[in-house]
Amino acid sequence: MEYLNLKAGAVLVSGFSFLNDQGVHLFVSCDWFGEPRNEAPKRRASTAAVASSPATCCRGQVRVVAEVSTGHPVYQIIFWSTTAPHSR
Repeated sequence: MEYLNLKAGAVLVSGFSFLNDQGVHLFVSCDWFGEPRNEAPKRRASTAAVASSPATCCRGQVRVVAEVSTGHPVYQIIFWSTTAPHSR
């Protein structure tokens, strides 16, 4: 996904959730944890985030949810988008 940060200094985090056809979270991938730079305020710019999963990780249909959120001062979803289910 690619998103445009319009507010200089915003602390934004991108993430992807993978859900099966029953709506159960299979796994989540995000840049929330890890290096200190993930918590650093972002400049006003375009940002890209990429996630992939192995073809053998799940059976049936998988829905991917892309999210941009912040944890400052509290957790808040800024943008959320879902795909149509994809068969594996």
